[in-house]
Amino acid sequence: MARRTFTVVDIIEIYVHWYAGRSKSQVGASLGVDRKTVRKYLAPAEAAGIAPGDPPMGEADWAKLIKTWFPGRAERGLNQITWPEIDQHRDYVKSLLETTTVTTIHQRLGDEGKLKASISSFRRWVHENLPDEADVRQGANVRFAKTSRIVAELAGGHADRTWDKRMHELIRRDVLILDDFAMRQMTAAQADDLYELVSERQGRSLIITSNRAPSDWYPLFPNPVVAESLLDRLINTSHQVIMNGPSSRPNKRPRNPTDKNGTATAKDS
Repeated sequence: MARRTFTVVDIIEIYVHWYAGRSKSQVGASLGVDRKTVRKYLAPAEAAGIAPGDPPMGEADWAKLIKTWFPGRAERGLNQITWPEIDQHRDYVKSLLETTTVTTIHQRLGDEGKLKASISSFRRWVHENLPDEADVRQGANVRFAKTSRIVAELAGGHADRTWDKRMHELIRRDVLILDDFAMRQMTAAQADDLYELVSERQGRSLIITSNRAPSDWYPLFPNPVVAESLLDRLINTSHQVIMNGPSSRPNKRPRNPTDKNGTATAKDS
């Protein structure tokens, strides 16, 4: 029986099913992959503390992580059918990324009849081939990511001995934005990596968003010495903006098209 060759796209599919809450056996049965193979490809995520039910992850998020966890597969992934079609527009896409969103660029190419690839494929191509340009906004070298994703990337660096390189990529940014900080308990390795990152970025802009008050962060770190050193640097050298009140997400819910005020109206039968 011929041995199956896995590309980045195949591995992403495994992660999408698993992250949706399906067991490894269910993932394997659905995709026609044995459980041992599923377990092998999910191992780096589990080692990094990622688990189903964590903050949402899109295909582009998984593609970037998988590229670092399985660099050999990533190289083969570059030969996807749709990517050569996108690659011929590389210069055009690169020139627009500083001022235009990925979605808008994809729409323009589609409207002009120059591109048939899906938005998911287009996003993956951009993040794989033009990662720096995709993060640049208004002339600043900015990186925005979930905190869980950053610690996962650094964990992958320990596994493949690229930790120094990955840390340098995070340190060199003009602005680093860590979203959903302190969402869950940290492992000792994750806490150590965050401490190194925050320490090395002293003097550079760092923005953190969290649903917890800073006073609630300490118990999430297993080592109190690391917690005190890390959080002292964050809390006592920062400007804090506390936003009280209800979530703004309900305001974005689709309204009833027949009701301009967004309030359901009853009709007499």
